[in-house]
Amino acid sequence: MKRERVQIAIVVNNFNEYESIGIITMEDLLEQLVGQIYDEQDEVGQVQEINAYTW
Repeated sequence: MKRERVQIAIVVNNFNEYESIGIITMEDLLEQLVGQIYDEQDEVGQVQEINAYTW
């Protein structure tokens, strides 16, 4: 993905390369490595959890 500068890819089955099983984005991959990434497209809610009993 990085070499071709592609932001989205189709995930295919290991045993049948013609069977697609989903899609993944570069943001999905990065979030798995470093945690949630917030950008201008993400909405931030008005209510945030501080702990189990406080919002």
